[in-house]
Amino acid sequence: MPKLNANANETANDGTQNRLGEVLENMFIYDMPKVVRVKNKAVGLLNRLLRLSLLCYFLVFVMWWNKSYQRTDTALSGVMTKIRGVGTVATGIDDLPLWVIDEAEFTLQPVQKSGFFIITRIIGHTAQHYGYCAEARNLEDAFCEHDSHCVSGHTGGQSIRSPADHLPDGWKLDVEADAHGIFTGKCHQATESCEIYGWCPVQEDLDSLHCGSYKAITELDQPTVEYDDSILQSTAQVSNEIFDGCMFKPMSAVLNYTVFIKNTIEFPYFNKASQNILKWMNETYLNTCLYNPKHEKDRFCPNFKIKDILDLSGGNAYRLLRYGGVIAITIEWNCDLDLPIERCLPRYNFHQLDGNDDERHDHQSDIEGLSMEIYRPLSKTSRLFSRVNGIQFWVIVDGEAARFNLFIFTMSFGSNLALLGLASIICDYLLFHCTRDGKRYTAAARELCKENIRSIAVQTDK
Repeated sequence: MPKLNANANETANDGTQNRLGEVLENMFIYDMPKVVRVKNKAVGLLNRLLRLSLLCYFLVFVMWWNKSYQRTDTALSGVMTKIRGVGTVATGIDDLPLWVIDEAEFTLQPVQKSGFFIITRIIGHTAQHYGYCAEARNLEDAFCEHDSHCVSGHTGGQSIRSPADHLPDGWKLDVEADAHGIFTGKCHQATESCEIYGWCPVQEDLDSLHCGSYKAITELDQPTVEYDDSILQSTAQVSNEIFDGCMFKPMSAVLNYTVFIKNTIEFPYFNKASQNILKWMNETYLNTCLYNPKHEKDRFCPNFKIKDILDLSGGNAYRLLRYGGVIAITIEWNCDLDLPIERCLPRYNFHQLDGNDDERHDHQSDIEGLSMEIYRPLSKTSRLFSRVNGIQFWVIVDGEAARFNLFIFTMSFGSNLALLGLASIICDYLLFHCTRDGKRYTAAARELCKENIRSIAVQTDK
């Protein structure tokens, strides 16, 4: 028994050594697959055309057009704007018949960064003070016929149902309107709306009310604090010169305003920076040029006329001035850093973001466009309240840079060369299934597979 166990162990050791020797021997053997040549002109021509097409796709589209050998980076940007221009508005005030509006008054700082707001139409002014007056007529739950309809301490704008269960003819509603004060429990018979305590008089949307209602609403009732009566009376007047029928006219002078935009971008991955004030632009050029997309040099000018921006955005200039809107100024940077940074140039595009439907209703409310409310203090207990329409401009910067990267090039080159094998797959399928000698070609291919499996080694003796 000991001899049998010893023999078995020796046999196992010999088998292990033989397998290990075969593995080591196979490591130094090169297998050459058998090549089957098929004399078929159609398939041969198709194979060459497919390979040529795939090669052209790789060189032209992938490498040249799509630049798949480059690494990309997104830009960090900063924008500065400055608006220039002067507008005028007829006020109807004896002491100040013409109101000159400069850039300090017609521009407002927007909430978001990289933007500006330009006032295009003044809906109305009201000098307000703390006191008692009638609530606005565009709140349904502020309509009243007697004092019981006005609950003391309540506010309007909380319900879309009138306490009287009906509304008089000509009463215009605004579901987005807010209350202006607290109900005192009295019904203001002149306007058929509840009396409030707050900033008086309230100001309503003149575009949604019939002519003549403004005067009734803005008459002062019972001032409870001291105020400059001359200021209130003069600013409460409305001139027919600034009305278009019953609507305030927009300020056409806005179209002649200009805006200067300075944009600086940086690509942190490549440590490169640029700006839209190009090196060849001197001070004289920057002070006199205006953007012109068809001019060789002026298409890079950073000064833009408001009228040109509205036209290029495809919007209706009159409706934008009258109701307001939102315009996007897009600065596009597509930089190839394999070339000098001086060839990285901006391109400007303009779009109206709030729609440009020219068939809007003629009596569209300013709420459907873009309106803002402005408060300016006159004293500790009085203020000048203004409602305006305007255009919100957003400056959007979209920048991307690319430069040659060896790793990206290697990955793209290898994956696209592997695509050339698609030509062999298509030709093999046609030979096996779409020719009369398909079975013979199949047998030849199987023979090739068997030879590869057997790993025949060819030795040549000299």
